[in-house]
Amino acid sequence: MQFVRPDEIDELTRSAGELVACNDNEIGQRIRVLSSSPKGSWTVGRERWSLAGAQSKFALRWQDGWHEATGSEPTTHIFKPGIQDFRDQALNEHLCLKTLGRMGLQVAETNFTQFDGQSTIVVKRYDRLIEGNNVYRVHQEDFCQATSTLPTNKYESNRGPSALKIIKTLREARAPETEVQKFIEGLIGNYLLGAPDAHGKNYSILHLPDGRVQLAPFYDIASGLPYEHVSNDGFPKKNDGLRKAAMSIGGERQFGRVSSKHWSRFAREAK
Repeated sequence: MQFVRPDEIDELTRSAGELVACNDNEIGQRIRVLSSSPKGSWTVGRERWSLAGAQSKFALRWQDGWHEATGSEPTTHIFKPGIQDFRDQALNEHLCLKTLGRMGLQVAETNFTQFDGQSTIVVKRYDRLIEGNNVYRVHQEDFCQATSTLPTNKYESNRGPSALKIIKTLREARAPETEVQKFIEGLIGNYLLGAPDAHGKNYSILHLPDGRVQLAPFYDIASGLPYEHVSNDGFPKKNDGLRKAAMSIGGERQFGRVSSKHWSRFAREAK
């Protein structure tokens, strides 16, 4: 589905779009612009993609080189220079995802690289099917969408989806129980990494072409532990907003305080 102005409809139906080659210098300049004005527009005039989230980002297509995908042409990768208020946040995200991947969890494929001296994390889109030079979209819903929750309420503390609600939603969608187990592994991984932003929009489900529903690979995971205002116990102070997980485990959200009794309670409630 695409949203366009009424005067663009005829043009859109006549042309499926095209791929416009771009080099490393052009990509670097785009990253540089995002870094200097992180709250500005993410797209250029000829692009027609939509990416949710608070982080500045843009999307390109890899097809024997990098291309801007215009019109209805799908993209294949997402570029994120990171959150400016947190030093090396993009590298943080890359390392966290690689760590969980090495532990056997399904995570988005990432690379941390530079374009014209500008660092960025490049995330390969998992909501795509590629056959030769043809790229097809796979429908994804994050758990705010799947539970009819406003994105402004994405945190459990603000009436957003809880871990138990996500488990219930997966079961109601008739996802295999293995998908519930994958989610629980992700919940554990986010807690152990001290990742405070694993809210309802940072977990998703994929609607596959054969009708199956499965949990999407994990994405947008970054630890809050490397940042300043650290207390003697090694965790950020309470007023940083980095000390607690976005979702409670057995009634407890504060990093370092979840014990076996909380996991036991969570296990009972999740049956």
